[in-house]
Amino acid sequence: MKLKTILRLLLSLFLVVLVGCTSRVDTTSTTELTDVSVETNHTQQNDDEKLGDKTLVIHYKRTNGDYDDWNLWLWQSRPIDKDGKEYSFTRSDDFGKVARIPLKAELNDSTKIGIIVKKGDWEEKDIDQNRFINTYETDENNEVHVWLLQGEEMIYKNLDNMYLGPRVTAYTINSLREITIETDQEISNQDKIELLGGLENLDIRDVNINTDGMGATLTLAGDFDFSHTDYRILINGSTAKSFKGESLYNTNLFDEFLYYDGDDLGVTYTKSQSSFRVWAPIASEMKLTLYNGGDATKNDIYKQIDMTKSLKGTWVATVDEDLHGKYYTYKVTNHGNTHEVVDPYAKSAGVNGRRGMILDLNTTDPLNWNLTTAKTFVEHEDAIIYELHVRDLSIHETSNVKDEYKGKFMAFTQEGTTYTNEDTGVTVTTGLDHIKELGITHVHLLPAFDYASVDERRNDQFNWGYDPLNFNVPEGSYSTDPYNGEVRVNEFKQMVQSMHQNGIRVVMDVVYNHTGPTHDSNLNKLVPNYYYRIVDGHWSNGSGTGSETASERKMVRKFIVDSVVYWATEYKIDGFRFDLMALHDIETMNQVRAALDEIDPSIIVYGEGWTGGLTPLPWEQQVQKHHISQVPGVGVFNDDIREGLKSGFIQTGDRINDVKFGIVGAIDYYDPNNSNDQTYSDKYTWASDPQQSINYVTSHDNETLWDQIYNTAGHELESTRIQMQKLANSVVLTSQGIPFLHAGVDFLRTKDGEHNSYNLPDEINQLEWDRKAEYNYVFEYYKGLIKLRNEHPAFRLNTREEVIEHFNFIHIETYSDSGEFEIIGYTLNNHANGDDWETILVLFNGNDTERTVDLAEYLDGTWNVVVDENTAGTEILDTVDADSITVAGHGTIIAYK
Repeated sequence: MKLKTILRLLLSLFLVVLVGCTSRVDTTSTTELTDVSVETNHTQQNDDEKLGDKTLVIHYKRTNGDYDDWNLWLWQSRPIDKDGKEYSFTRSDDFGKVARIPLKAELNDSTKIGIIVKKGDWEEKDIDQNRFINTYETDENNEVHVWLLQGEEMIYKNLDNMYLGPRVTAYTINSLREITIETDQEISNQDKIELLGGLENLDIRDVNINTDGMGATLTLAGDFDFSHTDYRILINGSTAKSFKGESLYNTNLFDEFLYYDGDDLGVTYTKSQSSFRVWAPIASEMKLTLYNGGDATKNDIYKQIDMTKSLKGTWVATVDEDLHGKYYTYKVTNHGNTHEVVDPYAKSAGVNGRRGMILDLNTTDPLNWNLTTAKTFVEHEDAIIYELHVRDLSIHETSNVKDEYKGKFMAFTQEGTTYTNEDTGVTVTTGLDHIKELGITHVHLLPAFDYASVDERRNDQFNWGYDPLNFNVPEGSYSTDPYNGEVRVNEFKQMVQSMHQNGIRVVMDVVYNHTGPTHDSNLNKLVPNYYYRIVDGHWSNGSGTGSETASERKMVRKFIVDSVVYWATEYKIDGFRFDLMALHDIETMNQVRAALDEIDPSIIVYGEGWTGGLTPLPWEQQVQKHHISQVPGVGVFNDDIREGLKSGFIQTGDRINDVKFGIVGAIDYYDPNNSNDQTYSDKYTWASDPQQSINYVTSHDNETLWDQIYNTAGHELESTRIQMQKLANSVVLTSQGIPFLHAGVDFLRTKDGEHNSYNLPDEINQLEWDRKAEYNYVFEYYKGLIKLRNEHPAFRLNTREEVIEHFNFIHIETYSDSGEFEIIGYTLNNHANGDDWETILVLFNGNDTERTVDLAEYLDGTWNVVVDENTAGTEILDTVDADSITVAGHGTIIAYK
């Protein structure tokens, strides 16, 4: 009770004082108030003055005393982040160099300052990390002193705890058991040297000090362990020379000791035994899990087996029983984290690709598979490519493909499908029969490997498929049974077999430059950060997807080469189109070409000669179109002729030189009639051979040609726009190189103006066969141009030398003041490439109105016209025996004698 009474009295006294103070402030005289106010303001002014006079003093030591051109970059981080400024070291002390920076004058009263020590104009940084200095604490001179040591992240506030003894400045891992180090000071046998992997001390058996004492050779008691995230080399327990485990990925050591060149990655199956081998060089543990089914939502484990570490970073397991039809995954432990992954070399998978499948691949072969071969094909320039999405071919009701085959691989096996317009009575072929009737040589399938973006359990999903999941597995949504991995393999083979039996070769669109998932991809879980390019701790985004693969690393390169070889041998694929091929290095693509040549030199390879964004892969290593001459036998899309045609020539006759460049196959060709009187090589040339130029005007990317023409010439009559469309691919189909057509362009395909339909519904993407019936005359025109190319080798010259020998642009004078800028004309001469026709004349008019071309000065004789603005083919439409010839607006003339 006494204590409570005292507390009440104290509380009452406090309240009296508080009330008294409040009353005093309200009623005191000005002087008294001023005294209080002055006292308070005086304190604030002193703080401000103290802060304003504050000076930051930075002491910096470089171990070998090389201070030339080293300076500081400082910026205000708090209270507000601001731009930075360069500062110089202005004096020296016993420690090293010194910089003094008055904070009020230079850094706006900063309370936290960012600091980078750099050389010159950002030629080099001392350390990669940004560091920060708090400026609250000052000494008696109102100064903030910090000490920095070369190569060390720590910021010291005094010298008391600073280790100034010898440090490791550089290291080299010479072999699995030998590391050499360099130091900033002499060392002796009295100095203790340690190598730590994570928290584990890696046993050093012997230390051999260099004769000059400025380093040593360390001999390890066992093989260097690559499984740690971080490594540190310490002397006398000092702050260590640190390096990331993944920094070793690009070293010769890593390749020498961990590159596996065997051909048995994945599963090697026999009826009595299945052997598993997976490359996971930094894993600490690996388990094989076998399942009865392929649905990852079910817990149906068959058995789990510990895998054994084997040679060159691989892990192995063998199961002595027939595992055909079982599914499997690996459980890999890296840096203490365990993940379940699908084998990158898996040959099939369960629904949605979450489990690999073990297969006796012989059981997946269709009847007479080994007797089925592709149509004979020798010269790559003989190809005519038709780009097609698997689902688009058959999903529309007018395809009249069986319902169970619509949107599937099996749609390519159904023959005899047609569509009839009941109002007009016009009947047209659909599906496979349409492709065969058109006469193209190669069907280019958009990604048909297993990709991540659709749910295979549903039948209403659409995606182009440029997000790879399992690179060596057919896509399950195109299978009639996505749950059974055996079915997708068999049906893919049936599709290929059917096209081969109908004289059509098959090209796969392959996407090795990125994966669908990145951090969570199977590849990254197996070997963290190895398969990808990483810049400053971030995934490089040269693909536009954030997951750019590193083809220059040997095991990534091996995976790409192994994969195309597998598709070419197991599925008899006849060509590969590489997405964003410039993200691959030149050596990788040369190895791809060489590996395929060993299988079949007629396999065609081409790709996009550009990237989707910035990449750390050096420019000179990229398979850009300008470097394609360094990759013989590989082609690139010719965006010069593409832009020339769709963005000028077919509408107005503009951009003639871009078009002419594509017509000669992008080679170094001199044209005396070029308006600039130059060789094309002065501005353009990149192909060493016509086959390296994939000539096209549209593909799956961007708008269809019909939609693009509508956007640029929608004011024109439909009949005029149709002539523009026919003109565009008249040029493509008669140019030197390899022509490439977007499926449906032959009947004015539309996507309702959508320029990026990668995930839009079937209503936008599907081929509408009633449209073919409506515009069948356009289809017949394309069909005639393809027949002309197939039957006349003059349009398929095989070398640069042949083009120069047999090809001539002609200088055209027309009866229009500006006509010479609107018409392209050339001849193919002297039975070019063994052609039956001695001379072929080709004229293209990009102008709105007809043009009469004066031929007298250059050509004479009787000409047989086989192509005009309405009809194309090899049959004679007209005979011209005159000094001039008339070409319709947006029209083509091809004649021979």
